[in-house]
Amino acid sequence: MFKDKKRVTRTIGTVGVALSVLLVGATMADVAAQGPTGGPRHERGRGGPPGPGFGPGREAFGLGPIMGLGSLTETQREQLRALAQSRRDEGSALMRQLADARRALMASADGGVVDENKAAELGAAASALAVARAHLHADALAILTPAQKAELTAQRDRIHQWWQSRPDGGRPGGRGKTRPAR
Repeated sequence: MFKDKKRVTRTIGTVGVALSVLLVGATMADVAAQGPTGGPRHERGRGGPPGPGFGPGREAFGLGPIMGLGSLTETQREQLRALAQSRRDEGSALMRQLADARRALMASADGGVVDENKAAELGAAASALAVARAHLHADALAILTPAQKAELTAQRDRIHQWWQSRPDGGRPGGRGKTRPAR
């Protein structure tokens, strides 16, 4: 009797595991068959804003939206890639400097006393990075035609409208969360 009970329990357990695996596999196949869902332009990931974003321009540090313009010539793409490559080391160094300054400020706060000099260093690092990005953007715009600049502006406006249409009004704080009135 004891052996039969053990065999039945083992059989039920094996069947249960097999059914679980089958159910998970069927669910995964069903989800994969549905394709991307979840919002406008989901193919860009997480229901992101319309426009090229970081897709085609990923190799061009900081120039994703510009590199995503469909009207760029191959010569312009090469010029933009060369521009981004020439500024990559500077940008990476500035980003490391910003991260280091942020960590130093937080370390001082963790010690119980906020070092205002560390806060000033963080501000200076953020400012230097913003200026470098602005120079990169201005130099990239110089490569574009007036029609391409208008295309970029229209793309930026669509993204802005998309953010404003979100339930949270495009404010930071989470997906679809609304902030309490102040």
